[in-house]
Amino acid sequence: MWWFVAGIAVGGVITLTLLPGSPAPYQWAASRLDDWIAPDVLAAALNVVLFVPIGAIIALTGRARLLWAAPALSVAIETAQWVIPERNPSLLDVVLNTTGAFIGHAVGWAVRRVVLARRAAASDGTKVGSRS
Repeated sequence: MWWFVAGIAVGGVITLTLLPGSPAPYQWAASRLDDWIAPDVLAAALNVVLFVPIGAIIALTGRARLLWAAPALSVAIETAQWVIPERNPSLLDVVLNTTGAFIGHAVGWAVRRVVLARRAAASDGTKVGSRS
């Protein structure tokens, strides 16, 4: 199941980053937040948020060795953007995407640890967090 979810996440990232023009989620957010946040700050935040699910999915699958795939995907996307009209490749985007993947991985890793601890406690018949 995780591979299916990962495929959807990666497909979404590719769709949002490789189509010509600004993606609809960015345009939607920019039109509503333009009084409170500068467009470049919003774009940076969305670059981080975009890769959080990829890092989380990698952590939840228990295959941390695949974390290299997130920056590799980001580099591939930014490289492809060189030939796509209205797209602007940027090394900063690679850094922001990678940061998002690492944040997602940290959150996913923490969630995975809690879930595994609860499963282990349930199989032992003990209660997680209880004082014995």
